[in-house]
Amino acid sequence: MDLTEFLSPKHVILVHGEKPQMAFLKERIESELGMPCFYPANNESVSIPTTHNLKMSTTERFITSCAAEQGKQSLRKRNLIHGTGTSEVNVSDEGEAEGVLLMERHKAPKILCEDELLQVLGMERHLVQFEAMSSSRIEAAVESELKRAEAADLCSEGK
Repeated sequence: MDLTEFLSPKHVILVHGEKPQMAFLKERIESELGMPCFYPANNESVSIPTTHNLKMSTTERFITSCAAEQGKQSLRKRNLIHGTGTSEVNVSDEGEAEGVLLMERHKAPKILCEDELLQVLGMERHLVQFEAMSSSRIEAAVESELKRAEAADLCSEGK
């Protein structure tokens, strides 16, 4: 509470802890400090209102991707096309687009597509894929790991 009071943020978001304790702390922050406080669940978004407007540029690729995705969604709503494409930009029903905000020192903020950010950072896209395992493969893997652990225990007892 002391740190929160000292820093005097306009909003507080609690991200670690158990729900009952976070609810209690949220109530204290709001009642004692008069600050709006949130404790979202995992993967839940929080919208924080702001009066600060920021001018920024965007890439042509980002705008093109937004327009293309909005066109596809419009056609889907009219049942003219089915399925989902592999668009770089997610656009919701409200017309909001998802991109990456790049803020570099001494440069204007810019909104990019994810692939463009990877290019700026000189990185490659990494994909992680998971393979479904049958119960017999899981049992074999567990049994193998147990045997390895037993062998390691025998070796340490022999020392």
